[in-house]
Amino acid sequence: MYVEGNLVFNFTKVPICEHPKYVIRYGTTTKYNRGFANKKEVNEWLDQHKMSIVSQEGGKIQWLGDSVRLHIVTQKGRPIKL
Repeated sequence: MYVEGNLVFNFTKVPICEHPKYVIRYGTTTKYNRGFANKKEVNEWLDQHKMSIVSQEGGKIQWLGDSVRLHIVTQKGRPIKL
């Protein structure tokens, strides 16, 4: 779990993926071994965690009780469009 100040997101919520096309950037941290092979997996994950999401704007997600936004990005760090 990444904890600094009021940060509560836990990367273990993101599935382990051998070669993810899309990954989560949280603050300055990106875990390249956790992510999603395609946008369908991203959308399924978002649907599974919809009760923990306060707001979503494309690949920018505000997690409940957290002061930092999550960003779903490509392996090269480019934001994705959902």
